[in-house]
Order: sequence, then C-alpha cells, then structure tokens
Amino acid sequence: MTQVVAGLIIAFISGWKMTLVMLATSPAMIAAGALQARFFASSMKRSQKHTGKASQVVQETVSGIRTVYSFVAEMKVIKRFNDILEEIYKFGVKKSHMSGVTAGFAFLFMFCVYALGFWYGGQLIIAGEMLPGDMLTVFFAIVIGAMGIGMASQITPDVAKAQGAAVGVFEIINR
Repeated sequence: MTQVVAGLIIAFISGWKMTLVMLATSPAMIAAGALQARFFASSMKRSQKHTGKASQVVQETVSGIRTVYSFVAEMKVIKRFNDILEEIYKFGVKKSHMSGVTAGFAFLFMFCVYALGFWYGGQLIIAGEMLPGDMLTVFFAIVIGAMGIGMASQITPDVAKAQGAAVGVFEIINR
C-alpha cells in the first residue's frame, strides 16, 4: 500500500493533469484484472470437481478391486475412468482458451492505458506544460503504483483455491 500511495504522491507532484488522465482509465484495468481473477476462481472450482470425480472412481476401484475382478469388470471401470479423463481434457482445453482470452483483454487494457499516457504526456510536452522527465516520472510512478496493487492481489489465486476447497469441505461437514 505504501508503494501505491508513494507512486500517487510522486505522480501528482510531477504532473497532476497526466496523473488524473491515467487514473481515470484505472477502472478499465481493474475490471480486466477482476474478470481474469473471477474466471480463474470459477474454473478452479470446476477443475476440482472434475478431478474429484476421477479420484472417486480410482478410490472405488482400488478399494473394491476383488469385486471388480470377480465380475470381470475391468474394461467397464477403465472406460468409466477414460470418459472422466476425456471430460477433464476437454475442460482443460476450454479453460486454456478462455484463460488466453481473459489475459489478452487484461493486456489490451494495460497497453491502451500505456499508449494513452504516452500520447497525453506528449501533448503536454508539445504544449509546454510538462517536461519530458516529468512525463516519464508520472508514467513510471503510476505504473509502479499499479504494480504494488498487482503484487497485493497476487494472493487471489490462492484465495480462489481455498474457496474451491472450502466448498467441498463444507459439503462434507453439512452431510
């Protein structure tokens, strides 16, 4: 949080106009990041559900291996497990594509904000309202402040994993 506050203070001191323009675009970047985090959290829950099915089949088969052999049901169990693995594979491919799309949107917004910052900073330099060094100071102060927010939000995947795991735990507790 200190990094964010220090970045904003330095940016406002060096060039308040450019700082306000760059901050005005921050909701788009936050929304893109939130979309990516939300997708990751929901896909993590579904991924754990699919993996749980596969684990359940393996556990049932191993614990009842004598029954499986006595009924000569090895091929049936293998087919059931392969069907679940195929489902997991299809989900993984879909998840990878969606992850690429959401990351693409996040980077699109980020680079658009960078482009806007450099363009507007250039306009202020041409108008004589800002020096090139101040423009770079504002730009990097905002970027480093945003990196502070990004570092603080790095725990989002861990929180999503914990939420996904907690759902299963609470289902067992309720049962």
